[in-house]
Amino acid sequence: KNSSQIQQYHKDINDDYIRIWVMNHSEIFYEDGEPVYLNDNNFPYDCVGYNFTKLDQYIDIIVNKIGAKPFITFESSPDCMSYSGRGSLPKNFTEFGSVLGNIMNHYNSMYNTDDWYVSVWNEPWNKTLFWDNEDNYIRIYNEVYNKIKMVNPNIKVGGFVLYYLQGDRYYENELVSFLQKADGMDFVELHHYGISGFNGNVSDNDALINHTKRIYYDETNYVTNFIKQYRSDNPQIVIGEMNVNGLHDVRSTEQFGAAWYASALNWLIRNKLMG
Repeated sequence: KNSSQIQQYHKDINDDYIRIWVMNHSEIFYEDGEPVYLNDNNFPYDCVGYNFTKLDQYIDIIVNKIGAKPFITFESSPDCMSYSGRGSLPKNFTEFGSVLGNIMNHYNSMYNTDDWYVSVWNEPWNKTLFWDNEDNYIRIYNEVYNKIKMVNPNIKVGGFVLYYLQGDRYYENELVSFLQKADGMDFVELHHYGISGFNGNVSDNDALINHTKRIYYDETNYVTNFIKQYRSDNPQIVIGEMNVNGLHDVRSTEQFGAAWYASALNWLIRNKLMG
């Protein structure tokens, strides 16, 4: 937990953005696992109020100490606004949108939030709560999108989060519905893990390196062209998560791993992707 050393790493590689994953909103509503509520009788349900202490510290480090901008992923709805705890649907989509709008308004009053990124829900199509009714995610997304754009129209809002659409197209219909019904979309997020869709021999180093082209170049081209069929506003493609070695093989820490990673970065750069 050497914060100063980690900050220096980010400075050395000249990060433009650093991702903050707000998991269950614990960074906002809880401190050290215990509720810390502020007095606000207008706050919905049992959350009672905001405590930004921890998240303020993260934002301050990113903006003021490192000189980057935040990429904030709101992983799900807070327990106190949800039906059954972490990852479940908010009881009221409109009020959930207002909460995220208020969070961003808090930071808009402190910083220039132009070109900050907000991703709505983490990997919603891996969550069973959206399988029976994909419109639930679209409704949540639109509430959040519109509330945040009221705070600052220059904050980038997106989501959905794709995972190897070209090779595993089971949620293609849900993606089409989202693209058609979303009120606005600044970006679509991709999570790439190096061996997704790889059917070869994991001992074949050349095959694994060649596979990075399919993941980080062919796949992103495929997704870009797919989205253009349904959206005229040209949303960005953002790599929100990546791991070149999806098997967590020991080779990724050796010389071969450096070549593998360099290959992936090469295709990311050629595709002009933000990651």
